[in-house]
Amino acid sequence: MIKYVFKEDFEAIGTNSSDESRSDFRSIKLKHKFKKGEVFEGKLVPTRAGVNPDARVFNVQIITPNNYTDDNKFVYYNGVFEVPEMLVREQTFLEKNKTNLLIVGALVLGYLAYKKFNK
Repeated sequence: MIKYVFKEDFEAIGTNSSDESRSDFRSIKLKHKFKKGEVFEGKLVPTRAGVNPDARVFNVQIITPNNYTDDNKFVYYNGVFEVPEMLVREQTFLEKNKTNLLIVGALVLGYLAYKKFNK
């Protein structure tokens, strides 16, 4: 799974991600409002390209907890949403590792300060 960041606000409609092989499975239509800058894990899935069957078009499939039904009732179902690839971008190295880089920087500065004041 790759982490994706939303470029703009987007309201997606999807279904619950329950196991469809069960005999008591009931698909429920869910909504989720994605905000600009939110980070979600997802994977690329190919979609139909319309007129040209050879064209490669992808959506990003994202699974989110805590969604809303069509009548705006909050539910704890995991939802599966397909979002057009143009609305998201992959998370950069700095975005992924910001916390670890800050910790390493603080340790390096602390070490340099220790060396300077312990002469």
